[in-house]
Parts: sequence; structure tokens; C-alpha cells
Amino acid sequence: MSIENPFEEDLLSFDTTKELKLKHDELFGYNIYGNYHLVKFSQMNEFTNFTLKNRGIDNNHVNEIYTTLKLNKNLTMPPIELISVKIPDTEDYNHYIGNGQHRFLAYKKLYEAEKIDLNIMCIFHDVNNEEEMDNIIKIINSGKPVITMFNFKERNEFIEKIGSAYENIYSKSENHHLDKMNKIKLRDHLDNNKIFNGKNTSNEVFNKLIAFNNIVKKEFESKLKVNKERELFYKINETHKFFCVMLKDYTWVNKFKVYMNTV
Repeated sequence: MSIENPFEEDLLSFDTTKELKLKHDELFGYNIYGNYHLVKFSQMNEFTNFTLKNRGIDNNHVNEIYTTLKLNKNLTMPPIELISVKIPDTEDYNHYIGNGQHRFLAYKKLYEAEKIDLNIMCIFHDVNNEEEMDNIIKIINSGKPVITMFNFKERNEFIEKIGSAYENIYSKSENHHLDKMNKIKLRDHLDNNKIFNGKNTSNEVFNKLIAFNNIVKKEFESKLKVNKERELFYKINETHKFFCVMLKDYTWVNKFKVYMNTV
């Protein structure tokens, strides 16, 4: 898919030293300069993924940006920083949002709700592996407090601990599943509830989660009267035994926070 470059004539007129090279790319839109690209949001939406490495989504912040853009579509916004991670043993890359998740989701809402497909400026960072991606994200977030980076690390380890202890708990789909969770949506709920506060480690929180999961199991075992609840309970028992998902739509995170504050 290609897009028209509204700046092409002006850019070419300034390209006297050949330092500025304008070249069309079928995936990334137009290369403006260096690793800066101009991309239609609809294009970016097709090839961009989210990563656990960033902070969770604040929907109020997304709505604030969306409202601002809706009122002023020509507003200059900072570029979205994308990280291209090489897929092992291939020549292909996966592309993740390194910085600008809230802007991306605001553009997405504008595109889906208002049918407005804006030109988005983005910066690409090319890396060879996940470790290099971690380093790039640390650099991007280096201006943020150390406590924030600590929370990111512990939260991600906590999410992985859940997956290791309760196999088959995660689904790649962001759509709601009665008996599964999505890592990205879980990340957002953990951050919105401030489960990690700069002091508690992933091990400490996970040990409390095991106890909380047993409490949830006993509560539902004692009141398996509704057929749907009974079927879901036995399905969870047969697959991963993470009974917290009986408390649907991630509401278990809210109740787990209350539990953490009482033990």
C-alpha cells in the first residue's frame, strides 16, 4: 500500500547535498530523513504490535488525546517510536511500539470511530533481539524515575511467573475469553491498579497471588449452583487451575489489590 507524500516537492527542492533522500517504502510509507518515516495510520495499524515492556494504558489519557486530535486534526504530535526486532533465523522483523502507546490508541480511535486516517510521523529503531529491545526501551524511558523502571521489571516478571505456574492461561487475542487472559490487557490492569508500588517484588506479589487463587477456588467450590459457573470452574480446573479468572473481565486484579492490603 502506498501513500501520497504531501511534502515531496518541498523535500526534493532542499535535497542539494543528497544527505536527504526521499524513497518510497511499501510497508513504512515515506522515509523522510534517517529513521524518520511518514506513515498512514491504517498502514501502521497493520504491522504494529504492543509489548509488555512499556507502562500500561491509561484510557482517560487516550481519550484526552483523541478529543484534542478530533478538534484539531493538524495538531503536531511527537513521533511514535517503533522498535523493529529481527525474527530469529529469518530476514523478517516484528514491529513494536517503544514509545507513544497512548497516541497510537488515540489515532486508532480516531480512525475507527471517525474514519479519519491521519499521516503519522514515526521513528524506527532496528534491533537484533529482545535484549537489544529492552536496552532501547530503557533509553527511551531514561528520563522517568527509577521507581518506574523497577515497577516495569517486577510487573513483567510477575506476568511471566503466572504463565509458568498456570500453563495455558494466556491467549494472544485481546478479545475477552472466559477462561484465559491476554498479557497486554493484564499488564494494563496491573498498572491501573498500581499493583507494583516501587517496593514489592514479583516474588512477593506472586506468593500472595497463589494464596488469593486458593481463596477464590474455595469460594466458587462452595457455591457451584449455576450451570455456567460450574462448567467454567471445571474447565479451568482441567486446563490451568488459575481460578482468579472466574472473577471475569480482570476484576480479580481489583480484588487482589484489596487482598494484598489486608495480609
